[in-house]
Order: sequence, then structure tokens, then C-alpha cells
Amino acid sequence: MNPFQRLKQLPWLPLLQVSAITILCVVILETALFTGLQQVPELWNGFIRLLSSVLGVVILGAIAYGVGALGLLLLERLQATVRPNASVLWTLIACLLLMVWLKTLLPLNGLIGLDSLSLVGITLGVFTTGRRYWRRY
Repeated sequence: MNPFQRLKQLPWLPLLQVSAITILCVVILETALFTGLQQVPELWNGFIRLLSSVLGVVILGAIAYGVGALGLLLLERLQATVRPNASVLWTLIACLLLMVWLKTLLPLNGLIGLDSLSLVGITLGVFTTGRRYWRRY
């Protein structure tokens, strides 16, 4: 079978919709976090210090992991017609990364950007949360 034919058969539109909703949730949470922290200067300074330390890498990786897990959770809840398997999970990762890239084009402050840490975190979040789907076959 032609590999491009297999790409055409993937459920791109539902996965793009789920990814957009996921990133919209992330933008809302980031905006609420930044707005709340900027109200108290001591908390804002502590947050900046925390992110600039070595622990900041772990926190940003955990946030990316959460984005991947949230994407799969929303896929399960909102798109019941899409049956996840390994190909669908990889497509979800691609859609999430596309939406993260689009988010970085907006003039918003954010904790998640398009970098290798986000790629690894989102991939781990999707595949560890969706273990039951990629081990099925």
C-alpha cells in the first residue's frame, strides 16, 4: 500500500480539533497562572527563580507531558468515533506540535514552546497515557 494513502486515511480533522482545544486550555491556564502570579511580586520572583534553576527543566518537561496526556484524554472524551492506535497517537503528536507552533506565533507569554523538551514531553505524555492503545497490536 502507498504510504501516502495511509496518511490520507488518518483522522486529521478530528485530531486537529482536539489539538486546538488542548492548546486553548493550555493558553487559558498559562494566562491565569501568569496573571495571578504577577499580582503578588514575591510569588512572581520566586516563580522566575524556580524556572531559571535546574528544576525548571523538570517543570517544563512535566508541563509538556501534561499537554500530551490532556490531548489524549480529550481525544478519548470528545472524539469517540476515532479509534486510537499507534498511527493515530503519532498523528496526535504531530497535530499537538503544530498547534504549539501556531501558539508560539501569537504574542503570548507561555511555558510551553516548540523545542526538544516539548517534543519529548508531549510524546511521553501521549504514549504513556495511551499505552493501552499502542500495545494492542
